[in-house]
Amino acid sequence: MVKKVKSKYKVAVALALVLVITASLWVMSPVMALEITFPSLPSSGQLGSDYSFTARVTVADTDLLPIRSINLNIYNTDDRSGYEAEYDGLPLADGATYSYADTGDGPADITDTTTGSNWVGSATGYRVGYGYETSGGWGTYALGSGVGYGYGYDTYEENSGVGYYGYGYGSGYGYGYITYGETWIEYDITWTSPSDWPSGDYAIELEVHGSEDLVFTGTSDEFTLLTPSSGTGWSGVTYGTSSIDDDGQFTEEVTASSDDGNATLTVEEGTIGLQEDGQPLVDMSVQENDAPPAPPENAAIVGEAYDLGPDNATLDTPATLTLSYDEPLPDGANEEDLFIAYWDEENGVWEALGSTVDTENNAVSAQIDHLATYAILAWVEAADSVASNLTIT
Repeated sequence: MVKKVKSKYKVAVALALVLVITASLWVMSPVMALEITFPSLPSSGQLGSDYSFTARVTVADTDLLPIRSINLNIYNTDDRSGYEAEYDGLPLADGATYSYADTGDGPADITDTTTGSNWVGSATGYRVGYGYETSGGWGTYALGSGVGYGYGYDTYEENSGVGYYGYGYGSGYGYGYITYGETWIEYDITWTSPSDWPSGDYAIELEVHGSEDLVFTGTSDEFTLLTPSSGTGWSGVTYGTSSIDDDGQFTEEVTASSDDGNATLTVEEGTIGLQEDGQPLVDMSVQENDAPPAPPENAAIVGEAYDLGPDNATLDTPATLTLSYDEPLPDGANEEDLFIAYWDEENGVWEALGSTVDTENNAVSAQIDHLATYAILAWVEAADSVASNLTIT
């Protein structure tokens, strides 16, 4: 049992201590008060799909600021005002799950999966808090009737707010004077992204609201979400497809084609595609290149060059690239000797590929295992040696 102190001298000392402690808390830089991190983030993928990630708030053992509420925002980094999902009032009790209905931003399930040992839930009994007394203002401290700040919120209605618990009554989430030490709260979040949002980069933001207008924010790294296409035929710049799973594996045969129809890329079912950074492939594109690198000496580009993207993405099973051409050919070119080559940007050379020429249909085909700039090349003059900017593979 805690006895009330009647000595004015002792009360004055306690008051002075509280004033000093309170001042030290509120002059501390907000950057030092807590840390917001995202232990896991969504991989790049399609809009309309489910994405899971985690968010964590860690409070240092010297920081006794209150947490009144935590909010989550997911937004398009190019147009936040137009495309932002807002989920306010995340659960503060350990193990609690909130389900947010779809209001156009996509539904979400958010679970408080773990909290630190000093993240106190339903604290009752005698509890001394730093802060103020409801009748006295900042720094005032009264044994038996003071109201102190703690992490979380208080269910004691008379306080008419969150973040308070009293001495001897009330309950709340958080840590106060007698449960001093580092603490944290971590969330598992599953979000269904809206299928009608635009392709682009997205980010996650966590807002931690303390007392008054004090707000801490943490923002995740960006991730890319792309608009799904319909069917298995792509043309031009096409972002995303329902034919690629989250691991970058093609779940069915897919054919991508350019807008002019003269370039087609057929990828077999089961092929795994990876982006240049090793992340799963989520899209492909086939575009005309109006200004390709110059052809090798004594050679000419036949027809158009095409950019296959994303650049330097790899395919673990070779795909079939077919490029069509029109006649007449450049002077000096032999139709049966046409071949497909790609531009090796790192070395600044064209790489020739083993190719098959279909003279009846005016098309050349080759097997490729990565995405780059491709074109049909033709020798227009006999060369004694291989051109300096052409490599035959």
